[in-house]
Amino acid sequence: MRNIRVLILTATIALCMAVFPGSAVAEDEIPDICKIPVLFVHGYFAGPGMTWDTMVGRFKDDGCPDSHLMAPEFNDRTGCNPEHGRQISFWVDVLTERTGSPYVNIVAHSMGGLDTRYYIRYLCGYRRVKHVVTLGGAHHGTITACAEPVSCGADSMCRGTSMDSWTENPFLVQINSCDETPGNDVMYTSVWSDYDEIIIPQESSIIDGAENIELDAFGVGHLGVCLSGESYGYVKDTFRDQRGSNTTVEDDYSPCVTWCPPLDIEEEAEPEAELELETEGDGDIDLNDPEPDIDLDPDPVVEEDPELADDIMETEAVEDDMAEDMDSSAEDESVVDGDEPEDDEDDTSGDTTVGEADDDQDKIFTEEDIDYPSICDEWDDGEEDDSSDASGEGTDTSEPPSGSSDSGCTGGAASFITLMMAMVFWRRRRGL
Repeated sequence: MRNIRVLILTATIALCMAVFPGSAVAEDEIPDICKIPVLFVHGYFAGPGMTWDTMVGRFKDDGCPDSHLMAPEFNDRTGCNPEHGRQISFWVDVLTERTGSPYVNIVAHSMGGLDTRYYIRYLCGYRRVKHVVTLGGAHHGTITACAEPVSCGADSMCRGTSMDSWTENPFLVQINSCDETPGNDVMYTSVWSDYDEIIIPQESSIIDGAENIELDAFGVGHLGVCLSGESYGYVKDTFRDQRGSNTTVEDDYSPCVTWCPPLDIEEEAEPEAELELETEGDGDIDLNDPEPDIDLDPDPVVEEDPELADDIMETEAVEDDMAEDMDSSAEDESVVDGDEPEDDEDDTSGDTTVGEADDDQDKIFTEEDIDYPSICDEWDDGEEDDSSDASGEGTDTSEPPSGSSDSGCTGGAASFITLMMAMVFWRRRRGL
């Protein structure tokens, strides 16, 4: 008996799930007008039921699921900003979390238009909102709000009768200064009626820089703007066709909004296209293949230029000759200075020990310890100067004699110049 009850209960649950499916709807089944979820923001005093029941019902009739429609209520329906702006920010977070969409569209009525623009401008809303449609918005205040001097909501909308009297209200000046359509990527549409009995003057609903639409229907009042089928048609067109306007200066960051760090939104990466490269004789190479079958010669044979090789051999021969000349010149210089060349055997047969030799090798020489030869020391193939004294000592060659010139430099100087000319010739031939 118990098993029968379990079977009946299971069948009943399955039937209920089939007849009353969950609210989850496939993405491709959601209409274009609400693929981006819609938040409805009511105005001063009137709650969401009176304001939005008719329009929300029309969205549902057109196939929008409950998960993508949200019409909450302010804690204080006669309140003001920044509290209203913070509540809108909270609602947007809830709606985006519930739907998985990073953005929302907003439909706002009356003072709800001011609250929405405050949220966009000062509370980072420009990062989250794609389209704003205001219905009978109190964007530049209304005379009727001055009749209620108690609430901060009415005080935020109070203005005089002249067209520019809204500039006497500090909040209206703040929200309309710099840019009435804040946020570069937010599109604005304002629908208003010339028969609005609450927003006076009716032109206060016009937003500078937005797409402003006056209703054609006769006698549509302040609340009737939300109930009108014509208004709903404009809202649908805006969301479906991505309509609206924004005359914000094109820039990466609008200077008329509070800066906020950009959202970290993960975009769906597009699949990488396979790249192909045509080669001669080997067909096509797939660059996505980690190990393409390419036959590369690791040791390519480079043909030598015979003329260049001859030049290199000639240069090497010249360098060898110059080295021999420099060695012979050095020996001649030692003879002129009176220093007899020492035999290598004498060096090794002296009293120098192995330890002393190691000490000499480890000695650190400085530039002062090195005796650089002068390329203009005077010597002529080892001949002594005629001015030698009777003792047979040669002339001191540490300094060139007076009257000497560079043309008299021989030996090391000539070898040095020859070496430089040979190196220049060799480098030119190699194209360096």
